[in-house]
Amino acid sequence: MKNLLFTFIVFIFMSVNGATNSSAQCSDFADSIVLPLLDDYIVSGRYAQQVVSEGQSVEVRRTLSKGIRYRFAAKGDQNLPQDIEITVETDDQKQLYASKDHNFSPIWDFECKETVQVVIFVSVPNVSPLGERPKAGCVSLLSGIKPLK
Repeated sequence: MKNLLFTFIVFIFMSVNGATNSSAQCSDFADSIVLPLLDDYIVSGRYAQQVVSEGQSVEVRRTLSKGIRYRFAAKGDQNLPQDIEITVETDDQKQLYASKDHNFSPIWDFECKETVQVVIFVSVPNVSPLGERPKAGCVSLLSGIKPLK
């Protein structure tokens, strides 16, 4: 019985420790690779980072305020395919941006003329051969702002 309890405690510790390590790895990736893409924009403090597998998407909802210029930067780490797709839609499903129409650029700049609710989809394509386990890695979405002049 003690062995079973000990094994369970070790399993829980390793699970929590693994989640912490992957979270730290995603933070390091976001800080070193994605953050510089914001260039001279002020970091808005709004970000999303998540470990995903090929074929999965991350969905983020944001309110964009009138009179502000936004930059969104999204990238996947070296474990994932590089053609990550970013799609931005309004709540009524009007498409504002699709990275596939812009050579899969990891950056989207937007000048907000009126306050709007958007949904940002960051999708990782599934490029692993059939029967092979999909690759997993960090995806980070950061945003920056500056006032319109």
